[in-house]
Amino acid sequence: MRNLTVHNDVPAREGDREESSFPAFPEKMKVMKGLQQLDLGRFSVPSWISGLENLIELYLVNCSDYSSLQKMPKLQLLVLVNDSKCRELPKNFGESGGFPKLAKLLIEDFPLLEELPALEEGAMPRLEFLGIRNCPLVKRVPEGLERLRRLKVIRVVKGEASGELEERLKEDWNKIKANNPRIQIFFS
Repeated sequence: MRNLTVHNDVPAREGDREESSFPAFPEKMKVMKGLQQLDLGRFSVPSWISGLENLIELYLVNCSDYSSLQKMPKLQLLVLVNDSKCRELPKNFGESGGFPKLAKLLIEDFPLLEELPALEEGAMPRLEFLGIRNCPLVKRVPEGLERLRRLKVIRVVKGEASGELEERLKEDWNKIKANNPRIQIFFS
């Protein structure tokens, strides 16, 4: 099996806190070493997911716990959608050596997300596309973004992002563009 989509549609039981009601993705699935595309909905992302070493595309919809994702050796596309509880992504998202092949990162519908983690030298070295959509509290792009020499596009959906983010991008434009002369920023 190369592609798998699993969405948990079981409603939370009365009295459960919503974030604790997300079940862990079944551990039996970790034997699926050939999996290349995974689409999960309403799960707590297990730490062993980084062991899916052939995974190229990962879509997480209304999930929680993203702390082990940066270790995935072949991951090229990461889409994080609809997390109404997340205020900040794990700091290890920006660690040196993290996300070695990630080319596209889309963060969408995170109404409480306030900041994106700073990027150390060597983090996300192949990132070409960063999309931020409906994250109204994010006020700035990650520190260290100027280090991403392959970055070509930053797309921010205007009206769904803070005006501060747009202003900050304009202020940081020269610093970002210094290492990425062909980069484009879109406010759509």
